[in-house]
Amino acid sequence: MDSKDDSIQVFIRVKPGESDESISYSDTEIRLDRHQFAFDKIFNPSTSQADIFDAVGHRLLLNTLDGYNGCVFVYGQTGSGKTHTMIGEDSGLMQRSFRELFIRLNGIENAECFVTCSYFEIYNEQLLDLLDNKKDKKLSIRQDTKKGIFVENLSE
Repeated sequence: MDSKDDSIQVFIRVKPGESDESISYSDTEIRLDRHQFAFDKIFNPSTSQADIFDAVGHRLLLNTLDGYNGCVFVYGQTGSGKTHTMIGEDSGLMQRSFRELFIRLNGIENAECFVTCSYFEIYNEQLLDLLDNKKDKKLSIRQDTKKGIFVENLSE
């Protein structure tokens, strides 16, 4: 794993919308008025779901299969495109990641694999289990000497 793969990386996906002349961006920088911000990669509004997966999800999945922890943290205001990026109309990051995961696991001979997944949202300081349709469990972030940090009562 090279040094670019083993660190936290920050990606931005610019949402299509009204043009704002006070904002300009390149592949790695956004300029707002007199302020400039640098990121590992900035995806323009025409970036496809496949391109997002190739740049973000594929590498994360491979590192996870090599035994490293992986996490996608999606942040933004309501309506900014988080859900579109993650599950979108054209197979978002989640569907593409799971598809690739099971293709790779099916290719492993003489091995038994066990896969678990959790999917939750933090909204207005409340944890929501997005795999539990009943939404009747109170979720809490906990820390344990053996488990580490985990979300109590989260579905898998």
